[in-house]
Amino acid sequence: MKLNTFLFIFCCSFFKGLIGQTYNFKNYSEDNGLSQSYIYHISQSKNGFLTLSTGEGYCTFDGIRFTTITSKKIADNFVSTHLTDSRNITWLGHFQNGITYIRDGKFNELKSKELSEYKISQFQEGNNKGIWVSTLGGGLFCIDSLFNLKKVNVEGIETINSFFISDNNTILIATVEGVKIFKIGKNNSLTFIKEIKAVSGKNVKQVIRSSRSKNIFWLATESEGVYGIQDKEYEVFIHFLPELNSSKNRITTIYSDKSDNLWLSLFGEGLRKISFKDDIRKNIFTVSKIEKKNGLKNQFIQSVFQDAEGNMWFGTFGEGLIEKPAEKFSFYGTEEGITNVDVQKLVTDINRNLWIGSDKGLAFFNTETNQYINYNSKNGFVTDKVNALLIDNNNSLWIGTDSNGIYRLNMQTMTFENFSKQRSLPKLSVNHIAQSEKNVFISTKEGVYLYDKLSGTITLNTMDEGLFHNNVLHIHIDTKQRQWISSNGSPPYFIKDQKITSFKEIPDLKSFNVHAVCEDNSGNIWIATVGDGVFKYDGSRFVNYKTANGLLSDYCYGIEVDKNNSVWVSHRTGLSEKKNFQKAFHGFSGKDGLIYYENNLNAISKDMNGDLWFGTTQGIVRYDAEMGNSNLNEPKLSITKITLNDSVYELSKTIRKKYGHYSTRIDFLAVSLSEPDKISYRYRLLGLDSVWKTTIMRYVDFPKLGDGEYT
Repeated sequence: MKLNTFLFIFCCSFFKGLIGQTYNFKNYSEDNGLSQSYIYHISQSKNGFLTLSTGEGYCTFDGIRFTTITSKKIADNFVSTHLTDSRNITWLGHFQNGITYIRDGKFNELKSKELSEYKISQFQEGNNKGIWVSTLGGGLFCIDSLFNLKKVNVEGIETINSFFISDNNTILIATVEGVKIFKIGKNNSLTFIKEIKAVSGKNVKQVIRSSRSKNIFWLATESEGVYGIQDKEYEVFIHFLPELNSSKNRITTIYSDKSDNLWLSLFGEGLRKISFKDDIRKNIFTVSKIEKKNGLKNQFIQSVFQDAEGNMWFGTFGEGLIEKPAEKFSFYGTEEGITNVDVQKLVTDINRNLWIGSDKGLAFFNTETNQYINYNSKNGFVTDKVNALLIDNNNSLWIGTDSNGIYRLNMQTMTFENFSKQRSLPKLSVNHIAQSEKNVFISTKEGVYLYDKLSGTITLNTMDEGLFHNNVLHIHIDTKQRQWISSNGSPPYFIKDQKITSFKEIPDLKSFNVHAVCEDNSGNIWIATVGDGVFKYDGSRFVNYKTANGLLSDYCYGIEVDKNNSVWVSHRTGLSEKKNFQKAFHGFSGKDGLIYYENNLNAISKDMNGDLWFGTTQGIVRYDAEMGNSNLNEPKLSITKITLNDSVYELSKTIRKKYGHYSTRIDFLAVSLSEPDKISYRYRLLGLDSVWKTTIMRYVDFPKLGDGEYT
């Protein structure tokens, strides 16, 4: 029998759950199998395992169980930090007794008197693939590809808290006396460049590079906040201290996540998350507190990390590991200060503030501060139901009411204009407002009013001018400048150059009730109907999606496309999403954790970041498109063990056995830290199986594998 271990074929699938705005922390302790509750460093291996440095060994986590390596195999139980390099060698730094490295599953001690007495503070792989090592008291070292250790002269600096090697071969070294910058030369010799004056004499605990802005570095001091510097002149462009709202300012660690948010641990005071708008150097930011009030069990955080799926992980001092799951959905309701939670319409302005239309009027809501302001007849507006909102290209807010026509708000002077009254329009019942470069389209129960932005003229289009119905619910202007009209009792149709094109003979279209239209990034038109699901029009043919294709309901209340080119449909019972690369929709409802799921008609808005906002009868739902895009890849699959007749074989080699029958077991694992219990596997052993088989187990047995060649 011959078994080619490297071609045994698997695939896996999984579903990622939903998390609300209220922080839903998960806590892991020794009761869950963690070796110890003191965690000093967190990272993720290439095959998806979370890896932890603890006071009682090196620990891995596959989303379900913890596995710990202790002093029987490593130099010392106290692992202060670790790194897996580009050769897949894992380096363990100890509080004492130096370094252990794991290569091809074998454990090796890097013995050195120079290292044995000092705590290893950090590893980093250099540009020449050497491993750089800093210590607290023993200086800086470099390990070459042959595992030779050599001390690097750093002008007598022995206590190094942290360091960072840039792409241009400069190294920033953080010490108890500040930060010095050196150029790395031949044989890893260092040439002094400069000292950062702003932190001279300060105990700088950590230096890291911004995740996205590669020329920006963050310096965390022991008690004087965080400094931001740029790599050209290494000058400070921002300093955070009072903004942290801390009584002690004792920073233990900092971390830059995939979105360039800066996380800070204030020992005993929880976490701060600094979120930047646009370019970090513009210094426009918000600071969020994450502490016991938000559900953080332990406020003594020593390490912070974000995994490939977007989950945040916090290592604590004595309380184990804390997970903050990735938040695709956030929820805003009465607890956040929204008074009128039945949101009919909503739109975001250039500052990402929300403007909300409800049955009680207009409201302003700042999602960062929870500031909420109502506008009605008492402060310049009108007390009426708001059905439509639009921010035009001049940054004016257009407001369509249920029985008082159109108002406009100048958002610089914050003054309202009764647009209908000034132009002698009747008190219209407005359904929707849209704009093109030249015109504003006002959809009402009596037809569509066309406002020419340049001339100021207004014309009315009704059934007399060719509309299929006067009560127009929605208008979408696509990239070809076609005006797609949505009405109940009419087929999908568009107007261009005063010519009407309708689609009356669409297969599977029976109701002729259209609620909304949108266009994706590929130019496809998507049509949301009442009772017939969703139709995709590519310019030549229509494709229908219904509940049989994953849609949550065939009754659709709105439709929009996010920045990932995913199509979203709102329903009375939740939301449906079709990712660009998937064939079917996937539904989200209350049972999936969607707290507010009863959507209002066409209450969808896309902000400048491509995130979506949904207005429901209970509040507002925000979908973070970037977070939703963070888990598009399937978990990485590994074959962990092959057993024949109780003998375990190496995975890297072809297994050859004498003719006979062998009891064969193949163990495998795909790691998802978000929803590990939702993973299923499909497998096929070529030479035995003619079809793919499905299992939720992490292994498969072949009781009597006979003569043959198997892959």
